[in-house]
Amino acid sequence: MRPRTVWHCALVTALLAALAGCSGPGGATVSGSVTYGGVPVEEGSIQFTPKDGKGAVTGGPIVGGKFRVANVGVGPMAVFVSSNAGPDPATGGGPVTTEDLANAAKERKAGKKKDAPAKVAVPPDAVGNNVTFDVKAGANTLAIDLTAPGAKPPAKN
Repeated sequence: MRPRTVWHCALVTALLAALAGCSGPGGATVSGSVTYGGVPVEEGSIQFTPKDGKGAVTGGPIVGGKFRVANVGVGPMAVFVSSNAGPDPATGGGPVTTEDLANAAKERKAGKKKDAPAKVAVPPDAVGNNVTFDVKAGANTLAIDLTAPGAKPPAKN
């Protein structure tokens, strides 16, 4: 075999092995809900990291407080949720100009307008974040109820 052919064979073998590891047997699906302070997390992401450090980290989006992640490894996983506050619906989203900020400041000063409450991002140290979930083969359901750092976790029924 020529050296170039050997290199190509090695590359193809490595790619096939990587693909088999991502979607091979033992993969599971985890779906569920995420709330922060009792309110669904509108936009964010969820990540599953093997506690033993072996295997792939998998994750997916959170939309409207719901998520579904396929090809999650089986076993104990650290589950981490993150989100951004997102655009302020009061401004209609989009970029805010210096002129917009100046006009809003004038309106507040004149008592015509109050600041709209900002959407809250999930802080990394929220209570209930980075917990361990034991993923089983097949379909799994997970409800995550996060609270502000320093708060007591929600009571379980």
